[in-house]
Amino acid sequence: KVYEDMIDRHHDFGKEIWFAGGAWKWQGFHSGNKLSFGRIKKSIKACTKKCVNNIVLTMWGDGGNEVPANAVLPSLLYASECVKGNFGIKNLKQKFSEIFNENLDDFMLLDMRREDCEQRCVDTSCGAKEFLYGDTFLGKFDSTVVGDEKDFFIKMERKFRRAKNRSKNFAYIFS
Repeated sequence: KVYEDMIDRHHDFGKEIWFAGGAWKWQGFHSGNKLSFGRIKKSIKACTKKCVNNIVLTMWGDGGNEVPANAVLPSLLYASECVKGNFGIKNLKQKFSEIFNENLDDFMLLDMRREDCEQRCVDTSCGAKEFLYGDTFLGKFDSTVVGDEKDFFIKMERKFRRAKNRSKNFAYIFS
């Protein structure tokens, strides 16, 4: 509804409309493929319904540009499928393997998301960036750190190591 309303307002200008969505990679050290999937699906459905034929997908690098562009390959593939009318993610794993010779689940690890993290730190990187860049004495981001991050990062390191060993072309991302 939000996308459709915005498109309607832009149609009022009487000019050709271009829609620029995003493959999220600009919020810390993690990608945002899962978040991107939901927004891509909604925006492309709205563009189709409102006859917007010009669609681009951005990959901003603000906030440090720490995330490699290839980390959002799942989002790019999903957008490609959505413009063809394939909004499900059921066949995405197989397509990802066929096209990139990689495991989609491994790439989804790069989102580094935790359910509790989703709730408590929407605009932060759930500890990683705060630990690296934060000033210990100021404690500005201490409220985003709950104390169990060490266990989470140890578990993620193991998963990334396994993904790195399986990867055919993108081991550097998992390093």
